[in-house]
Amino acid sequence: YTSREIIVDWGLQALSETPDSSVEGRPEEAATDHVVNREMIGALKNLRPMQRDVLVCRFLHDLSQFETADVLGITETQVKALQFRAVRAMARQFPEGRQR
Repeated sequence: YTSREIIVDWGLQALSETPDSSVEGRPEEAATDHVVNREMIGALKNLRPMQRDVLVCRFLHDLSQFETADVLGITETQVKALQFRAVRAMARQFPEGRQR
């Protein structure tokens, strides 16, 4: 595995497995969070690989644009463009007005 593969795979795995501790004792919210996480994973998997990798690094690992560029072997400008396109693509996958 490359460091890129490890970071992206770990991020997706963490999103699918980590329960939200803030909903402990509230099963309805925990169930909703689980469904939302599964939908997010599905939406991430529909993205182009580099778009997905950028979002995982930026939002799941909280890496800076510089750190993301370094991990992925691309420029910060490419990170910005990929992130912008990925966020737009993700938004198109969810119906308007849907609130959590």
